[in-house]
Amino acid sequence: MLQDIALILLFGLIFYAFFQWLKLPGLIGLLLLGMVLGPYGLGWLGDELMLISGDIRSIALVVILLRAGLGLQRQAMKDLGFVTIKMSVLPVLIEGAVIVLLAYTFLSLSFIESGMLGFIIAAVSPAVIVPAMLELIKHHRGTKRRIPQLILASTSLDDVIAITIFTMFLSAGLTQQSWFIGIIQLPISLLLGVLLGLLVGWVFAYVFKRYRIRDSKKILLLFSAGIFLLLLEDFLSSRLPIAALLGVMAIGVVLTDRRPELAERLALKSEKIWIMAELFLFVLVGATVNIPLALDVGL
Repeated sequence: MLQDIALILLFGLIFYAFFQWLKLPGLIGLLLLGMVLGPYGLGWLGDELMLISGDIRSIALVVILLRAGLGLQRQAMKDLGFVTIKMSVLPVLIEGAVIVLLAYTFLSLSFIESGMLGFIIAAVSPAVIVPAMLELIKHHRGTKRRIPQLILASTSLDDVIAITIFTMFLSAGLTQQSWFIGIIQLPISLLLGVLLGLLVGWVFAYVFKRYRIRDSKKILLLFSAGIFLLLLEDFLSSRLPIAALLGVMAIGVVLTDRRPELAERLALKSEKIWIMAELFLFVLVGATVNIPLALDVGL
């Protein structure tokens, strides 16, 4: 596995820089690198790494959502108000519904299969959107009208909605459970995720104020809490739906509101950690692409 890690770090940095030199997103280079190195390409990434690739991608997602929360201020979200909700809900629902209709009509897929396809495509990637919006905020571009903050705030909620609806269709396909139940559970999931994240964030804000802890250790504690939220979501998935990803972001928002100077320092540290997390996330996503299967499916 050490060889796999070295390959991802070395070639990931090279491919990222090369594609940026070509005036293309570096993420494309990382995805292509994963396809080349992965089990459906040269097979240079070992089975041990691929078995835990899902967990590594989840950790990277926690990093970027926590970073997003640390970049949001409560006043900005308050000013944006209901616009954030509309930006979060309407695009993903409209896009997903249109794709479901087209897939069901023209691709001869069942309604359940069309639903899964629609909300795979409709989902945005926080790992792509968040760094771009934080960069715009850093350089004060579009901040007068709070456009980056709007997109940043709506990204996580959009992603959670898409994932929840996709899972709903998937469960209906595997277990014959009614997909309508998932729709009813969606608002409960979002509300519980936010409340749990706010509670955890408040606890950390209190602990960090009362006890002297190095910033490096603080950011590790926050990452651990985010991972535990994901584990709690999996543990309670069959009984109580929780949008853990939204909770992770809420932790950062609470810290930004209650301890803004600390949140700014922690955001800088999470930015440095994201450099490595980004490499592993997108290379491992590329490694999961089944190239022979895609060729078999054809046009």
